[in-house]
Amino acid sequence: MLGSAGQSSSDSFPGAPRNTGSPAGLNLNSALARDERIDHIKELAFKSFRLKTEKWNLFISTEENQRLLLDFLDHGQCPCLVLFINPGGNLTHYTEVTSLYAVETLVVQWSHLISDVLRLDSAQLILQGGNPGPSAEIKFWQRQMENLQGIYEQLQNPKVCKIKETLNKTRSSYYSGFNQLIMKVEEALSEAQDISLYLSPLKHYIAYLEESSFSNIERLIAPLFHAICLIWTHSKHYSFPNRIVVVLQEFCNLLIDRVREMYFTRLS
Repeated sequence: MLGSAGQSSSDSFPGAPRNTGSPAGLNLNSALARDERIDHIKELAFKSFRLKTEKWNLFISTEENQRLLLDFLDHGQCPCLVLFINPGGNLTHYTEVTSLYAVETLVVQWSHLISDVLRLDSAQLILQGGNPGPSAEIKFWQRQMENLQGIYEQLQNPKVCKIKETLNKTRSSYYSGFNQLIMKVEEALSEAQDISLYLSPLKHYIAYLEESSFSNIERLIAPLFHAICLIWTHSKHYSFPNRIVVVLQEFCNLLIDRVREMYFTRLS
């Protein structure tokens, strides 16, 4: 799926697990009604597009779209199914004969969705007044890396490359912006991979801080800060104050939680 769950606009669905296919001559509506994979695509469309039931029913009511979904799921003739909302507000799928206007609309929708992922910030919970621990930082960058990896792979799909080629050949004003967006995804993926790699050793310290008795925590402080200093020194993308201060604050939150836990344990 292009982007993260919960965002609206356009979607591409990578090849789903195959089954042996529908028996010859089986009524399409009957085949679709019993296929749980169709329900999965429907749920993704509803979640991503905030689609209304009547819009999905309109899309699925045509024999062309029914055959498209079954061919995609059963025969694997196309590795990626691209759905989007057309200018008329209806759900449709991308084909090579799609008009330039529809292609540009698709690109605008994708751009908004991808930009939402690029704007995500690991400090958001803190800025909103929360008190997350360091595990939240590691999970954020792992999830961000996975999301960006998925987006990057889909942007390399031949259908998307065809869209980019169409924009270039027609001298579309959207070509430059879309090309820059692809470059930003590549840069953001490299950043997330780098940060995830260097934050990974902190999992050992987090587990020890969460599980050890409070009296044993003090001896961990020096090696913990040594590890954080190594991250600051060697990570290309985490050696900035606005990055390192987040994980420091989250470790402080964890230590405060342990002190509070010890205090209330002694009171009880």
